[in-house]
Amino acid sequence: MIERPRREQFRHFCRLQTRWGDVDRIGHVNNAKYFTYDENVRIDYFEQRLAAAAQGSHIILARIACDFLEQLHHPAVIDYAMRVTRIGRSSFGTQGALFVGDTCHARTEGVVAWFDYAAQKTAPIPEAVRTVIRDFELVKPAE
Repeated sequence: MIERPRREQFRHFCRLQTRWGDVDRIGHVNNAKYFTYDENVRIDYFEQRLAAAAQGSHIILARIACDFLEQLHHPAVIDYAMRVTRIGRSSFGTQGALFVGDTCHARTEGVVAWFDYAAQKTAPIPEAVRTVIRDFELVKPAE
């Protein structure tokens, strides 16, 4: 059984609205749109955290998966939450949650790597970045 995320586990939220173009022919929001919503909140989360701790953004998405828990219909106002669940040597584990009211409609899990774009390989996460993430999260990430 999938554990449903709860709002109180998250500190970072983005409010989004579904668009008519998000709807598929069955009448609900198409599954591919959940990844777009996740991208919006993930980028917002890391831009806000990294602006204070690093010179520019040095992340790259390595993995993303989604558990669809409830159908989502248009129109809807979404509160999409994001948190870091794990800090590794060169990557973060992330969890996203799509809420409408208090109901979680979807849960994402991702891996974001700290990436050296000049060398085209992963690099160790700087301690300043680790500290910012640790200090921000309500539920402390595993390390």
